[in-house]
Amino acid sequence: MKTARIMFVVATFAVAAWASSAAAQPVGNHYLCHKTRDLKVPAKFVKIPGITANDPQVGNFTCTAKKSAYLCDPAVKNGSAIVDANLHYCCYQVKCEPNKNPTNFDTTDQFGPLRVQTGKAFLICNPCDAALAP
Repeated sequence: MKTARIMFVVATFAVAAWASSAAAQPVGNHYLCHKTRDLKVPAKFVKIPGITANDPQVGNFTCTAKKSAYLCDPAVKNGSAIVDANLHYCCYQVKCEPNKNPTNFDTTDQFGPLRVQTGKAFLICNPCDAALAP
């Protein structure tokens, strides 16, 4: 189940960078996402309620960010180029209402075509700055 969630995160970034043409290849970075643990520096992460997220294809959600979950770094995959080495994503575990709004999608990527159904929203990812710390 955890592997499926990580794959979902990676697939989400690939779909977000996709060109509008069905025949076009995705444009953008590949990402390698790492689980995170809050080191409480400078302070412990505090839950953030009242986040509104409008997914035009799935619906409107009101979410609470519960904790840091993943840091997604641009990655060279099978020799691919990194388009933007400074574009990282910080992902947070969220609890949203409504809990889920199942929607079917036809997806196509380098692994082939697939029909999927969305389930519960569980992450929100933001572009972020990420630098190695001492």
